[in-house]
Amino acid sequence: MNRIALLTLLLIASPMLLPTPAHAGTGHENQCTVTNINWSPGALNLVCASGTVYTAFQNGNVNAGSCATVDIDTLKIYESLAIAARVSGLVMTVWYDNTCGVTTGIITSLELKGN
Repeated sequence: MNRIALLTLLLIASPMLLPTPAHAGTGHENQCTVTNINWSPGALNLVCASGTVYTAFQNGNVNAGSCATVDIDTLKIYESLAIAARVSGLVMTVWYDNTCGVTTGIITSLELKGN
């Protein structure tokens, strides 16, 4: 039970401990209902009910091309937020950059929105 409480606290407190991300991306999807989360080596794919697929590449992923990459801990946070949204039914705001041309959007920030 202590592990669950610690994980919950970390998920809630982590955005408060980190500086506010610069939303340098080219846009955002404000009401993303997460329908699928896919992890493949070095990449996380998040699918919204709109059908849009957003990707986050891990540092060193050769498929990233000129797209921004993030460290493994950031990928884990993105995955945790996406799973929380999926199982709770809450929506997310997905901030993304689509200027590198590899995918629909490279995740630059995620926001889990309460009701």
